Amino acid sequence: MAEVNQPEPHETPTEEAIEGIRQGLHEALSEQTIPLADMWKDIDVEMPERVSGLLKGEVGDTFFEPLPEEILREWEE
Repeated sequence: MAEVNQPEPHETPTEEAIEGIRQGLHEALSEQTIPLADMWKDIDVEMPERVSGLLKGEVGDTFFEPLPEEILREWEE
């Protein structure tokens, strides 16, 4: 008997994922979406005060120099 691949409990079934993509694409193309900036405008949330200088330190001049070629090559691999 052939083994049937069962999705993991935390995985969305492929058909459901494809349908979600189709629906999102349809909504985007028909301008039925809400801009991300507007999604939170009526939600009353208290934001914590930002503390500047929490991780104090200085950046030396070498911070702004180009990376060495060997490091750049590693990023390209």
